[in-house]
Amino acid sequence: MTSYRMLSAGVARAFSFTALLGLVGVGVVLGASASACSNLTSPPSPEPIASDTAVAAIAPPTAKPSASAPPTAAAPKPPEQPPIPAPDDVKAAPASAKKTASGLAYRVLTAGKSKESPKATDRVTVHYTGWTTDGKMFDSSVQRGQPATFPLNGVIKGWTEGVQLMKVGDKFRFWIPGAMAYGDTAQGGRPSGMLVFDVELLSIAQQPGAAPSASAPVRAPVRPGASAAAKR
Repeated sequence: MTSYRMLSAGVARAFSFTALLGLVGVGVVLGASASACSNLTSPPSPEPIASDTAVAAIAPPTAKPSASAPPTAAAPKPPEQPPIPAPDDVKAAPASAKKTASGLAYRVLTAGKSKESPKATDRVTVHYTGWTTDGKMFDSSVQRGQPATFPLNGVIKGWTEGVQLMKVGDKFRFWIPGAMAYGDTAQGGRPSGMLVFDVELLSIAQQPGAAPSASAPVRAPVRPGASAAAKR
């Protein structure tokens, strides 16, 4: 009887150990199966993104540059205006012209309504045309279509004296002796001898000592030897 009981106890222990091994095996199998299922359902971890790549990924898309417009054609230059014909009395001042003590002769072509006259230290804006006594035009703001602005004390003596005789709106014709212009001998391409000018006084700017405007392509009559700034 004792031997039978010992044999039954040994069989029971063997069965328990076998059952335990079976449960462990089932656990291993179930764990492997769960891991496999997890690998099937979960995506692999992404590789780390470089910082510049990440910035590029979140940045808004850069708009593509539009096709460049064809270059705009330069505006055609206005045709050069023909020279302004010389007046009939270009050769010499008529007897009706007024004369000053300096030898400057002038006559009024158009009288303005203003009572304002410039001083030598003022800046004036004028339209003018100049001829030599043989009728050749050598300069004209009228032909250029741009009035001239300059300090009145920065031009030839004939202009400094003559324009002070004018009022805004006046148009005068001046006969200026060579001594009050560029001299009687041609130098540096400038006209010589007596010069004839038609001058219209448009406005006065009372700014003593101011330099002429750099924006206007002015070629007002300049005193011989005057600075380049005064030649504008």
